Amino acid sequence: MHWATLFFTSEVTFLFGSDVALLPVVPEAKRPLVRLLWGIRIALLAVAYTLFVEDVSLVAVGIVLGCAGLAYIVSWSYTMLGLRANEIDPFVWTLSHLSIINWAFAFPYAVGSRGNGAERSLWLLVNFVSALIVAGIALTDVPLNLAYGCYPPTVNNSELGSYGICPESRYGTERTCDSAMGGALASYVTCDSSIGRTFGGAAGRVAVYIAAASIGVFIVSIGRNRRLAAR
Repeated sequence: MHWATLFFTSEVTFLFGSDVALLPVVPEAKRPLVRLLWGIRIALLAVAYTLFVEDVSLVAVGIVLGCAGLAYIVSWSYTMLGLRANEIDPFVWTLSHLSIINWAFAFPYAVGSRGNGAERSLWLLVNFVSALIVAGIALTDVPLNLAYGCYPPTVNNSELGSYGICPESRYGTERTCDSAMGGALASYVTCDSSIGRTFGGAAGRVAVYIAAASIGVFIVSIGRNRRLAAR
């Protein structure tokens, strides 16, 4: 992978147009078209943002974003074909690391003629574990949160959810347990008062610690990875 490719795989470059930083290493004859493609993309992104804020159809927003993405891909290909320098620009290299995509997929470790496959594989494994934990919490924590307090303690765990998450009581939507006001079950917690609890707190903290360590090492290794990629 060429070092400049890392710049284009960054979502920050796409959204904020920071690829103009590559203009000094683009042949002068190609710069007008690169600037034009850049301007088209920024204009389309501005239109997409306006449509989204104005609550216009998401389909329209998606179409405009798709056109912006197409302009970006053309600009990416055209710029890469015309680069004059193989020497890594320290500023562009550092800026390309301000990216969730480059961090998550460890693209800096793939730069260079050989790359660093072993380190990248380890990096991908660590990030995958962290993402798996977060996905697990996202898929299970909210339903458990909403179901908390819906059933009396006499109901087995295996039966939770068999009547639906937070089933509506015949005594009103605020009464999530099927009991009359003042009845034997009247003191049970309702869904409305329990929303905000988390059942995946410990696992979530582990995921945060893993991600924080991964990001920390990613940032610290910017200079080292640049030196390795330049070999």
